[in-house]
Amino acid sequence: MTDHDADTTIDIQLGQLVFMSDALSAVAGAIGSPEFVAVVFENLTRIVDCDSIHLDYEDESLHDRRIGWIGSHGTCPDQIERTMTRYYRDFARIDTTFDCIRGERDTQLLQLSTLRLNPEIRRAFYDTEDIHDECVVTYRVDELTYALSVCRARRLPAFSLKELSIVRHVALIVLPLAVAHRRIVGDRQADADAEAPRAQASGAAQRLNDVFGKLTSRESEVCARLIRGRKTQDIAHELGIRPSSIDTYARRAFAKLGIESRRQLLNLLLDHDVLDASSARRGIA
Repeated sequence: MTDHDADTTIDIQLGQLVFMSDALSAVAGAIGSPEFVAVVFENLTRIVDCDSIHLDYEDESLHDRRIGWIGSHGTCPDQIERTMTRYYRDFARIDTTFDCIRGERDTQLLQLSTLRLNPEIRRAFYDTEDIHDECVVTYRVDELTYALSVCRARRLPAFSLKELSIVRHVALIVLPLAVAHRRIVGDRQADADAEAPRAQASGAAQRLNDVFGKLTSRESEVCARLIRGRKTQDIAHELGIRPSSIDTYARRAFAKLGIESRRQLLNLLLDHDVLDASSARRGIA
């Protein structure tokens, strides 16, 4: 290392580095599991205190607005789940709050005061949760704009400039992880369709078939549910077969793919996404 390199090296305290790496590695480790959004919330609050977070995306290639819900979590998870299910079901497509940053290809940061909101939306979704300040960071992937929304109730002050900067930099890591998570498990369902979990798993199974054509349809269905963190007994109940058969299908699939665990299966899918995205950027068919 030259004297110039030493002069330009950022002075990072080891304790800070360990703290951040512990928090963000926990988020990376939760990709593909039902606890992903909860883990994001728990570790974000270790860095910047907040009361709820929301992860979603908008497909800007479509004429009609489509908002996909990745998940929400906070200090009162059940209430937040009910509130945000209603929002993404009935209001997300007509909410113009974030139109000022739509279409932007660079990462955007927006701090939102509830005083500037549509009164109906403020009463229905902010006042009910006592939210008074919101910070939104967006991240563009092709024609999809992913967003992390971080909200504070009145027990906390508005975000400071320093906190906004921290949220933005954390989001630059969390949002790509959310992209990988969504590609594996699909969207949260914001309707009351009892078949939604089965449909979501079927979508993941189709993705497994697309990526790993050597799997049978049943092996793909089992693997798709394993990726989503489902347990053997639950999978057996959903598919109407014995738990021992689930173990057999999983062993066969793992043997074909040359892996031994759910984590290795998840890594295979993530590796495929990275290669696929890299090829697309280089124009490789």
